[in-house]
Amino acid sequence: MIYVHPAVQPAQRELHAPASDGSYRCILPPGLGESCNSTLYCADNYYCHPPSFTCVNAYYLGYGEACTLDIQCSGALTCTNNKCTNTVYPRCESLLDCKYNEVCSANGCAPPVHIGGACQTTYDCSPISTCLFGVCAPAYTVGLGGACTEDNNQCDISKGLSVCI
Repeated sequence: MIYVHPAVQPAQRELHAPASDGSYRCILPPGLGESCNSTLYCADNYYCHPPSFTCVNAYYLGYGEACTLDIQCSGALTCTNNKCTNTVYPRCESLLDCKYNEVCSANGCAPPVHIGGACQTTYDCSPISTCLFGVCAPAYTVGLGGACTEDNNQCDISKGLSVCI
């Protein structure tokens, strides 16, 4: 995947500028720590970070982890006082906005519902589980012909079952 920082204005994007002899050449995109000044793109999942125009890791730290730049923090987290922080905590838009061992349920960070507990969606349940008819159940355990809801993570994939219809 290729990332371009939204602050980079279209006028700065010289991606299709020809070489000095007027021809175009296929090149490998720059990697981690390399300059992306002429491409504005980076290899793999690296991110071209202005103003240095250097390829950096991005969006890999979770809530409370040490950071130096906002782009290191996942989801809507920002780097505040050298920690990835959700400034509107406990409100959330995704699991990435919550602390470790919390889920984002009904736009709020909360402890997950464990297997056997009542749920409204799979997002209420602990990881590797699913909301099956209002109860958190182990994921991927419903056998052939077994009742399931719209979540495809309920069918037993070890038996080749991957679709709930």
